[in-house]
Amino acid sequence: AILLSSIAIGVAHIAVAGSAFVAAVHILACMTLHDFVATYHYDVEPHWKRLQDQAMIMCRDTLGEESFQAAWAVGCTLSLDQAIDEALRAMHVTSP
Repeated sequence: AILLSSIAIGVAHIAVAGSAFVAAVHILACMTLHDFVATYHYDVEPHWKRLQDQAMIMCRDTLGEESFQAAWAVGCTLSLDQAIDEALRAMHVTSP
């Protein structure tokens, strides 16, 4: 469970580095959903929590509050797999 959350945060952080801010927000939004918490026993180690917080701040600052909230709302409708696939596509990376 912690590994899955770490991977998701890592992909979100890489998406931010690749200027795929909306895709990063979608991943971050998925991770906060109750179903993700219950299903994957979501708990992030301090290092990964810092990366998550940094990605969130960078996305909010870059997109602005209104666009951030719109992206967040969409992210809440996606599965984590969909959000990660979207981020990979946005960065022009193909998933297996």
